[in-house]
Formats: sequence, structure tokens, C-alpha cells
Amino acid sequence: MSNDTTPAATGNPGGYLGGPGGFAAWFSSVDHKRIALMFLGWTMVALLMGAIFGILLIARSLGGRGMDPRFIFETLTYHRMLLVFMFLIPAIPSTLGFFLLPLHLGTSNMIYPAMARCSLRFYVTGLVLLLVSLVMAPVGTGWTMDVPLSLTDPGAFGVLAVGLIFMGLSWFLTGLNIIVTVHHRRAVDMGFFDMSILAWSLYLSAYLLVASGLIFAIIMFYLWGSRVFGGGGLFGLDSDPLLWKNYFWFVTTPAAFF
Repeated sequence: MSNDTTPAATGNPGGYLGGPGGFAAWFSSVDHKRIALMFLGWTMVALLMGAIFGILLIARSLGGRGMDPRFIFETLTYHRMLLVFMFLIPAIPSTLGFFLLPLHLGTSNMIYPAMARCSLRFYVTGLVLLLVSLVMAPVGTGWTMDVPLSLTDPGAFGVLAVGLIFMGLSWFLTGLNIIVTVHHRRAVDMGFFDMSILAWSLYLSAYLLVASGLIFAIIMFYLWGSRVFGGGGLFGLDSDPLLWKNYFWFVTTPAAFF
């Protein structure tokens, strides 16, 4: 087990808040504290946007005017996706996990610093693609993306689906990094049962994150393929609608434990 505390291992000899390089240094950093702070900033953006969609829906309903059902479906879709996929699931493991886990294990960084940076970039890519779909043509499938509604919706569902694939891969990489870090980056004299409760909670929930993220990315890829290639495939127009529901809830139910 390693306990490397050299500046090269941290990837940021100037400190995680200061140091030379400006924005470019933050963007290319592999320091676990900087990555955690950037995750915190982006997840707060997702939380704020989700709250705005919720307030918008309430404000329109209190206005006394009838609302277009399409507007309601689109607003609820992005409201729930932002709060569940972009905030609820990744917020704790990606912020507390990356920031505090190495400190609780007595090491200088995550075992795969570049993977932590990659998970952040995948997260940002997924969030940006979600916003691109909103600008191009809002999707009104609901956050569960039921089949066949997601295959026939007039919105830019293909762009949204690619964003969610990146989001699932971000969850997977985050969970994998946490698991391997716990196994191979604990202090030399630290056994499994010497770890703090926080380290144990992050370690156990990381297994759920790995399973949920990988399977979610796979089924979203299949759904994207059905949408792009004419409604065929595993979740095609002639498939059983309950098939998608079973896969979707199998993946997202562990989110309640994060």
C-alpha cells in the first residue's frame, strides 16, 4: 500500500486554491481537492438550474393561465433529470469522495488522478449536452424516458441520450476510483476496520455507483441506437414497454442509497 506525499503525486505543488497557471491549471489539474471543488461547482449549477425549472413551473401554474401540456412535460423532464442524474447521484461521491477520502486514508491523492479528471470531464460533457438538447428542441419524455415515447418525441432526444451516456460513465469512473483507492492507497498501518465511517460509506456506495453507472450507460446506448436507427433493437417500437421500465428502475433504484 502506498502513502506517497511528494508534490508530483498531488499534481499540484502550488496548493489546490492558489498556485500558478490560472484557469488552465484548474482545467488540467489532477489534484483531488481541485477536482472535488470543480465537481462541487458544477453540481451546484445543476441544482440551481433544476430549482429554476421547478420555480418556473410553479410560477406559470400560479399565473391563472392554462399551460400547454407539452410545456409541462418538457419542464418536468429537465427538472427531474437535473436534480436526479446531475445532482443527487454524483454530488456526494464526487465532492466528499474526491476531497476527503485520500485525507481519511492517509494518502496524497486518488490512486488514478487522471481518471478522476476524466470523470469530471465526462460529467461536464453530459451536463452541456443536456443543455444543448434544451436549446435545440426540448425533450418531453419525462425523466424516466419511457419507450416508445422516447423514440417518437419530437425533441432532440438523441443529443440528450448521448449526454446521459457520458453521465453514466462519469458515475462508473468515480466509483471505480474510490474502490481501488481504498484497496491500494490506505496508509501502511491502516486496516479495513481502521477506516473512518465516511471512508466506509464512500467505499460501499461506490460499488452501487459502479454498477448503476455502467449499466445505465449501456441501456442508454441501446435506447440511443433505437432512436437513431429507426426504432429497432432491444428497446425498439415493437418491444415490450415494461422491458425498459424494468432496466431503468433496476439501475436507478440504488440511487436512493447514495
